[in-house]
Amino acid sequence: MAVNRAVVQNPSNISFSDGDEVNLIAGKRGEQMVGQLVAEMYSVTYRGAMFHASTTPLGLAIPIYTATAPTVCLWNPIGSGVNLVLHRYAFTYASGTSAYGSVGLMKETNTGSGIATGAVFSAFNDDIPTNGIIGGGKTSNAKVSISGTNTLTTLGDATRWFYTLGSINLEAATGTAHAATIPASRIAATIIIPPGSAVWPACTVASVALYAQTISWTEIPT
Repeated sequence: MAVNRAVVQNPSNISFSDGDEVNLIAGKRGEQMVGQLVAEMYSVTYRGAMFHASTTPLGLAIPIYTATAPTVCLWNPIGSGVNLVLHRYAFTYASGTSAYGSVGLMKETNTGSGIATGAVFSAFNDDIPTNGIIGGGKTSNAKVSISGTNTLTTLGDATRWFYTLGSINLEAATGTAHAATIPASRIAATIIIPPGSAVWPACTVASVALYAQTISWTEIPT
């Protein structure tokens, strides 16, 4: 009968190349080591498939879900050849006076492949994300906007709200001090944006105040 064997070895001292045949690695008690050496998502980041896009540090308003175009939007156009796997969205207060409200993700499932008059997106400011390998990695196949100059022609449908992220408070730059808050949703690959789809954060009220925002995703071939 065939027996799977592992070699007791310190994995921090080795680095293999693509195509190498290797022994399974075991710890000092013979236990198989599976992804314990490096942090979660290390391998996909190392392969250059992790991306981050952030607004200016001065932030942007988070639009109301009913009638305002996205200020931050992640779009996977038809023909991209990849699925966008969403991992994290963060929004932190920058300036102004906000109101109470809930923040969540909206979706559009018929975005097509490009910008045109009468298309779902008739204007879209396509910004350049940062690869998880600083100064390296792949070029993103996604379209991401972090500048707020977008026009979405299919607004006003509350059923597009599909994922609640967090809340905003009565924050202001002056007045009663508030504790530092870091509203961040660890989505952890539970949302996949296939080609022809887009997601964006929105609020139950117009935030008015500006929020520095970051969205993080990986790109996996379809």
